[in-house]
Amino acid sequence: MAGGERKAGITRPHRRFTPLDLAAMPRAEVRKLVHALVEESGAEVSDYRRRADHDELHAEMELLWARRSIRVRVAARAVEPRDVVRFIESLTANGDVAGWLVAPLGTHGDIPVGRTVEVIGPEQLIERFEHSSRVAWTDQRPSVAMDRLAHQRALFEDARYLDPVGMRWLPVLAHNELPAELHQGGAAPQDWLERLTFRMLTHTFRLGGVRYGEAARGRRLPDALLRWPGGGEPLAALLDCKASADGYTMTADHYLRFKEYAGICRAEAQSTGHELRYMVVLSSNFAGSGRAHPFHARHKALTKDTGLSLAYVRAIDLAEAALSVERDEITPANRERLPWAALFDAGLVDDQHFHAMIESART
Repeated sequence: MAGGERKAGITRPHRRFTPLDLAAMPRAEVRKLVHALVEESGAEVSDYRRRADHDELHAEMELLWARRSIRVRVAARAVEPRDVVRFIESLTANGDVAGWLVAPLGTHGDIPVGRTVEVIGPEQLIERFEHSSRVAWTDQRPSVAMDRLAHQRALFEDARYLDPVGMRWLPVLAHNELPAELHQGGAAPQDWLERLTFRMLTHTFRLGGVRYGEAARGRRLPDALLRWPGGGEPLAALLDCKASADGYTMTADHYLRFKEYAGICRAEAQSTGHELRYMVVLSSNFAGSGRAHPFHARHKALTKDTGLSLAYVRAIDLAEAALSVERDEITPANRERLPWAALFDAGLVDDQHFHAMIESART
């Protein structure tokens, strides 16, 4: 939503996961989680070695115009000063640029601080887990989000040379996290999510519309108003983005805001001859399943109160659809004929609905 009330308060639940819980985790699980964090930073893990007192990940990343080697050592016991010294000696002997010494079981003694090695204690490691889009939480316990990780790996690889609008970042932002490339951008994940979603819809998919976003702070407005020809029946939709670590669930307050948006924005849509028909919510995921999914009750109520149909869209599905459009070089004219009404009519939109929409542009 645009306006003074930001959405950060609902997006990241409080975890009750302590250093004692971390210490009780199996060694292999901790190493896999660290592996996911390393890849999320932009490095590529090339090798893994297990030793009696540590696991070590060998990785490479692009620094300026060269590939550089780094090492991440995950200790299997409490880290002592001598462990840091030995790690520095190993890095020097192998010509690695830098290393990270992860200490899930904590440290003992006066740990030396240097530029070559950064020691990450249990509290810091837990914080990184909580802020990672590649870590899932079940019963307050972290694990690698394998399905999410597979999607993001494929998207990052395929979109590397076809991404003028940030499609590869969208799923990470939707989980309320900042990709490494955007850390210096000075904006929160929610703001980036709003900007890039609107840019993708208008540049890649060639929808029309107006973005309210940060420019309308202090006013109760959605993130954007979208317009498209609609096959001779000009249509419009309201768009609201919800960055959420564990998936979005509509609250009563959000529902009341959506009702307000319909009343405020309907006249603007009609001023250009477009019928306001949809309320589209984009997020990382949407909690629920089957007939008991809370979407159905919200959709029924919103249609009754405002005449708008509710549509839930996952960021990963929108990003993959945008990649498909760019990769297959679908013509501007065919992009403008995409049947968005059929997509949004699905309500709980998934990747198969996007696939069917894009296939229709090829025929």
